[in-house]
Amino acid sequence: WPRLRDGVHQIICMFLFLALSNVYGLNMGHQFPFSRIPKGSKIVLYGAGAVGKDFYHALRGSGYADVVAMIDSDYENKGKDGWNVNPIDYIDDKEYDFIIICMEARDTANAVKRMLIERGIREEKIIDDPPRFLYT
Repeated sequence: WPRLRDGVHQIICMFLFLALSNVYGLNMGHQFPFSRIPKGSKIVLYGAGAVGKDFYHALRGSGYADVVAMIDSDYENKGKDGWNVNPIDYIDDKEYDFIIICMEARDTANAVKRMLIERGIREEKIIDDPPRFLYT
């Protein structure tokens, strides 16, 4: 019975999250770091995988901040499914407040952060917190 009860509990929670997501537009994926970003900021999302897409949807649905670009080193492949994904050079002439590294793999995120700093982007403009999944 305990395993059945736990399974039923997970199903009920999943349906509640889906209902809240549909009714209130809440994001059920990776949780955007709202506490680190002032409202109205101009944001660049670095990473067009699951985390980047979840962050984009959270920002678009909330109107909290403006996504000025989504960039990725694999921009050609990541943009094939209809997403507007650009190379890093795209942001050279863009105005933005923060670049958010949207990656779960910490070694890759750290390498991206080093590359951004080497390009002259100030460290305080880079947010590289490990993403948290909202449902966990």
